[in-house]
Amino acid sequence: MKRILIMFLFLSACVLTVHAGEQKTSETDPPPEPPKPAVRKAGERMVKTVDGIEYAFRWCPAGEFLMGSPEDEPGRIDDETQHRVTLTRGFWMLETEVTQAMWESVMGTTLEEQAQKMLHDDTEYDWGGVFGKKTLRDLFGFQRDEDPSKILVGAGADRPMYYVSWTECEEFCRKLSSKLGMTVSLPTEAQWEYACRAG
Repeated sequence: MKRILIMFLFLSACVLTVHAGEQKTSETDPPPEPPKPAVRKAGERMVKTVDGIEYAFRWCPAGEFLMGSPEDEPGRIDDETQHRVTLTRGFWMLETEVTQAMWESVMGTTLEEQAQKMLHDDTEYDWGGVFGKKTLRDLFGFQRDEDPSKILVGAGADRPMYYVSWTECEEFCRKLSSKLGMTVSLPTEAQWEYACRAG
């Protein structure tokens, strides 16, 4: 997955607090109805600000969709057979890719620093599928002695972050979770496809 999106995943639960003495009732009165949880609408927007940077999320309600690609879709590969998938919980997903400003704010590294690190990192990651085990450098097709300034395409605070490993993305999610006070994780393949294909 070339574009890395992050998303929010937490239970939509209503927390009820009852304080003794707030409401007087007789022993024959029926107990009051608990408040109903708010119903979120698909695409509802939530914005959180951390270190002066806005993180805008969109609500993706629970639902069922057809996952995979139609046989006639350009670029389809064999493991994309269509099948029904049900997501039992809704989730929040960042409405953009993680930007370079977001990454630098949370991780403390710039795109150029990430490129430099990527060129000299000999760690092999298991990318699965057709990619197998490769360094990030090999995955992108670069040489160790490549000039980092020549491989920086689309640099800018509001542009998507890249040259990052899965492990670094997981660390980004953990650190952002701490800053937001909410759990942030990478989307599952089903969540990603649901958000893209099912609206």
